[in-house]
Parts: sequence; C-alpha cells; structure tokens
Amino acid sequence: MRSGRRRFFATQINGAGEAVELSVVGKPYRKLVRDLTRLPALKAYKLGDAAKIPPKEPGGLNIEGLAATPDGRLLIGLRGPIPDGKALLIPLNNPQEVVAGKSARLGAPILLALGGRGVRSIDYVPALGQYIIMAGAAGVSGQFQMYRWSGVADDDPVVVNGESFSGLQPEAMIAYPGSQVRMLVFSDDGTREKGSLMCKDLPVGQRRFRTLWITL
Repeated sequence: MRSGRRRFFATQINGAGEAVELSVVGKPYRKLVRDLTRLPALKAYKLGDAAKIPPKEPGGLNIEGLAATPDGRLLIGLRGPIPDGKALLIPLNNPQEVVAGKSARLGAPILLALGGRGVRSIDYVPALGQYIIMAGAAGVSGQFQMYRWSGVADDDPVVVNGESFSGLQPEAMIAYPGSQVRMLVFSDDGTREKGSLMCKDLPVGQRRFRTLWITL
C-alpha cells in the first residue's frame, strides 16, 4: 500500500481563477479504517478482513465516495465491499473535530440498492434537496449508473434515466450552482492506452481525463 493512502484530510480553496491553491486544514487522520473495523454496527461486514484485500479485488475495502450533509456531517461511500449486493454508506458525525485531532464518531451504516454496484461518487445538491450518486462495480469492469437519493436511510435510490456512460469511467462529479442543476462528471482515463503506454504512465503534461455535463 502506498504510504500516502488511508488518510482522512481536509483542504481549503484559496484564491480565484488561475491563482487557485489548496491548503491543508488541520492534520491528516490516519485511523479512519481502524475506526471502521471497530464499529459494532459494521462487525457483520468484516471490514477488517476487507482492508487486507487489494481494494479492486473481490471483497476489498475501497472508499471512493464522500459527501457533506446539510447538517455538517459527512457520508462515506464504499465502492467495496458490497454486502448482499448493497452499497454501504457510513456517516462521519464529527469531521471538523477529526481533522483537529479527535477520534472519529461514526453513525449507523446505511445500505443502498444500487443494482449490485458500489459508490464511486456522491454529492449533495441543495437545489434538489437530494444526493446524486454515481454507482459502479467494485472491480475494474462493469456498467455505471447515476441515482438520486433522498438521504433518508429507508428510501430507495431512484435511477436517473437517459444517461449513458459508455466508454467512460466516471469516478467523480460536482454540482454547479444555478437555476438549472448541472453535474460535471469526471472520467478516470488512467488506463486508456495512448501508443504503447497507458495514460497514467505518460509524462505529466500528456495525461488527460474527460468530462461530461449532465443537466438534471
């Protein structure tokens, strides 16, 4: 495992335009995975065992989604594992305290039916009063699907119809403010081949990713 992984950290955006910079807020927290494995409500999902498996292998622990809630918490979305075909969301109730050095307080897990997929990205959209979820397979293949979700644990997510992600690897998205709700979806093209090399192995200046605008 790379030394810089499995760290929870916060950043602040400074400046504007081409002068934008990121600065670290507080200190990175290195015990989140440990906290997940010790939460009694998650015991049945054996995340301690999952954490020992490479993240893209079957059953491996892979955190990819993170969304701020209206009340100041965070929802942690797992790409894997996908217990009984359901995606796992885990509330982090004190994110500001965590980057200030305190231990994480985790809430009860939420299971979502995303067609056997895990969470690749999740974002709360104030204009909708809902979350938008990009769902995908735990492994390296499989189809992607976008969902709306109310944020209520017992409510089922609803498929956003009419969107095709054929040829893309959607891994992140962001909601833009305005009268229309527009999502900018980012495709991870690191494994796309260019010549004899994959994109992620090209010189930094030649690496690329694709984006897709979606109006909801």
